[in-house]
Amino acid sequence: MKIEDFLATKAPAKRKSKLASFTREIYELKSRGYSAPDIQEWLKSKGVDVTPRAINKKIKAIQTSGPTANPTPIKEVLKQDNTVLSSSNNNGFKSGSAFDRSNRENFASQYISENPINSVAQRLINKEKS
Repeated sequence: MKIEDFLATKAPAKRKSKLASFTREIYELKSRGYSAPDIQEWLKSKGVDVTPRAINKKIKAIQTSGPTANPTPIKEVLKQDNTVLSSSNNNGFKSGSAFDRSNRENFASQYISENPINSVAQRLINKEKS
């Protein structure tokens, strides 16, 4: 058989990752807080032998291949949603508690006003004026 005949009859096989069929499960485990060695142990029980480095590489590929962000202007976001979950407890808001738009605006006013309390914001305003 000549090489041309072989090339015409058979397409080359694409290389497929061992982890390709476990993508959803790997992402689920990682999002629940499991480490790469824990995921490696689970995969080993499924008959797939990979390194934690390969798992981390797959997780990074999953995260970067997700849908791209569609930036929405902040004013539109505020119009759409009147409640937000607080992610920090540094400003008197309980972590994870919902607070309404008026509370957010009162909190933000100390940074947005003409004479903000925050020294960094004050320097930025002075820099813009000059």
